[in-house]
Amino acid sequence: MSKSQAKLNLPDLLRMKSYRHALIATFAFSPRFFEEIALERFRAFKDNGNISVVIDRTVYEDLIARDPENRENFPKKANIRYLLHPISTPGNFHAKIFLFANKDRGLLIIGSANLTRDGLSSNAELCAVFEFDKEENTGFHRLFQDVIGYFWKLQEYAPSNEFESNLRELEREALWIQESRPETTGATSFLHNFDRSLWDQLREAMRGRPKHLHVVSRYFDATPTLLDDVAREFSCKEITISTQNGITTLSRPWLAHPSVKKGSTRLRLCRYSDSGQNQPLHAKAYVLETDKETLLAIGSANFTTAALRRTVSNGNGEILLLYRLPVNAIDPLRFFDPDQSAVALKSAAQLITAPPPELSRTGNSFAYILDSISVDGPALIVRARLPHVALVECVIEQVDKRPIRIPLPAQAVNPIRFTVHESIVSQLRESTAVGWLEFLEHENKRRSNEVLIANLQDLVTGRNIRRERQIAEARESPARFISLLNELCREGDEERLKQFLTFCDIPLDLEVRGMRHYSRSVDLTNQTHEMRDVGARNIRHFTSIYEAVLHFVERHRRRLQRHIESGTADGIPNFAHILLTVANLLVNQIERLIAGFEANSVVKLKAGEWKEIRDQLASYYDLLEKLLHMTASDYVSALLRAYPRQKVRDGLVDYLKEIRETWAKALFLRDGLNELRITRVEVEGGLGGVVRAPSFFKSVLADENWTQFAANVSALQREMSRRLAA
Repeated sequence: MSKSQAKLNLPDLLRMKSYRHALIATFAFSPRFFEEIALERFRAFKDNGNISVVIDRTVYEDLIARDPENRENFPKKANIRYLLHPISTPGNFHAKIFLFANKDRGLLIIGSANLTRDGLSSNAELCAVFEFDKEENTGFHRLFQDVIGYFWKLQEYAPSNEFESNLRELEREALWIQESRPETTGATSFLHNFDRSLWDQLREAMRGRPKHLHVVSRYFDATPTLLDDVAREFSCKEITISTQNGITTLSRPWLAHPSVKKGSTRLRLCRYSDSGQNQPLHAKAYVLETDKETLLAIGSANFTTAALRRTVSNGNGEILLLYRLPVNAIDPLRFFDPDQSAVALKSAAQLITAPPPELSRTGNSFAYILDSISVDGPALIVRARLPHVALVECVIEQVDKRPIRIPLPAQAVNPIRFTVHESIVSQLRESTAVGWLEFLEHENKRRSNEVLIANLQDLVTGRNIRRERQIAEARESPARFISLLNELCREGDEERLKQFLTFCDIPLDLEVRGMRHYSRSVDLTNQTHEMRDVGARNIRHFTSIYEAVLHFVERHRRRLQRHIESGTADGIPNFAHILLTVANLLVNQIERLIAGFEANSVVKLKAGEWKEIRDQLASYYDLLEKLLHMTASDYVSALLRAYPRQKVRDGLVDYLKEIRETWAKALFLRDGLNELRITRVEVEGGLGGVVRAPSFFKSVLADENWTQFAANVSALQREMSRRLAA
């Protein structure tokens, strides 16, 4: 927008280089432009197989409404070729960010431009562009990290399995995102209003005595209360506001404000053009001049209360990019009016005020909220805030096709997983589909809100990406592994469970990173709640996947042995990763059995079934003892022979607490098993009799053996701590 700055051609910028990942935040979104132009002609999108577009929920609902008069703007590739993810706020989700990433480089665009034809080409916008190259251009690395952190906040605020998976996929390949680098962008800060208002952050950023606030904005409050707030809280002697006549929402009450009448607040009407073509103003920016520096803030926030003075919880979702500049580094009057076209707004007769945009918010009008519907192989997975009424049907609709109505089970558990005919799965690959639920309440049929069905396809193979990513995600951390295992158990597909354990291998050369987001979303210390939805099915899962668990443990035990034989201190994180994944799998299986017992007031088993459970439990505890011995004795000894004690201790110290807690939990669970055995388990005896509180017999869980077993585990823990502390 400013002629003193390099003029950006955003379409050309997006045509230049290809990327594998994209995160977009936008208020307005044009599916037709994006699908027919951006995905076909812009290299940043064309070869990109991991695109997430985050938009305002009201815009999302308007787009998927399938209005016959607006058919051309219905998304035809959303949630197949790219993810369209809605964010709901009391105001508008209004952020505008374009982030692209590859293995070694990234591109970041922050400003006022939406992902529309007008936003990228014909509006008067203010945007900043930053590039990252791992070898040559790392100066704005922290800015990229802050923006990725913002998208994780969006995921926490409006959770979505698909959005979370896309974020993890980006971080899995673009490792530079999480790397630690020296801070070199102190003069540039990324601001958002998740926790605190932009207004407060700008005020706290100010150094020196304020002199003049310059504003360029298209949208304003109906009344000029912000002028009073600026005078009171920023103590600015002068305010200059630039806007564009005919499209601005600046209204007559602003002209009547005392500061405008006195002349300390000046209102300017400007025109904007590019190569002789008139441009509608859409930029939002602020220049705060003080006696020590100049603050420049550009981004999505208009000069409104909802944008500046509130947070996501009670206003808009907004972002700003803040620059610290020397005094007089820019001329705000020219910066906000590059054509030097400004006319002082003195009277109401000059002002042509546009009506504020109208947005119909219908999301809260539904009694029953549907969160998502996703395709997983031959099944659909429905996540909803289920009412205490009968589910009737899941309805699926695509443009120009008859609705598909699928009866749902009467006793559905959230999430609901149900198999559908292959013809339906095939049809859902062809174009975007909308789904909703219908309920029977007091003999009246009610419906939920509508959502786009998630069926993201791999750009190369055309297969659903869900299953392929699950294996990669499970390798990333023990917590993620267990969480995905529990998710598969809830879905009830035992073949998937077995395949997961068969094909999920943690390689010896896996780079183990601090997965900062896994720790927030997965709690390894409390997995029981993830099993409760499965109920009594836990007992069946416990026994049915036993062989797959043993094969998984044996494969990874051999990997641990290779670390002992030839591993280095640098391999300690990988050893700990494999060890904790295997150990937590075994502990998780024990928890699964406990959850299954707890789901029944009486657990009735045949003698063979109780023996099978007893033997499998003994096997799991035996494996846990062997894994701990392998670690405390063999692995620590091998490391101490090769390295100084301090180096070994430094390498292991971050994992010792989790190792202690995992084995302590295994010991604690035996007491729970013993109590349930006594109070709930019944085994069929001979001649139709029933044995209550059946014995553990000679297994390790029997009282006469358990004391020695627990003592051995405790001794190994103490020995490891002693050898590392000496």
